[in-house]
Amino acid sequence: MKHRLPALVEELFINPHMDVARAAKSLGVSMPTATRDIKVLEEMGILKEISGKDWGRLWVAESILIAVRG
Repeated sequence: MKHRLPALVEELFINPHMDVARAAKSLGVSMPTATRDIKVLEEMGILKEISGKDWGRLWVAESILIAVRG
């Protein structure tokens, strides 16, 4: 898993918003695996869940978004 996390963070620099489908596609993994990887980044404080949903959740990398906005 740890070798996939940098690739997922790199994707956040392209677009700081992430959902499970995008993570799974960009990493070439299953949806459950992508969900676990997103959870790790959320626990590390890199991603924050912003949709408030149980299904179709959306996360944002606020620090990247803030850095881009200046």
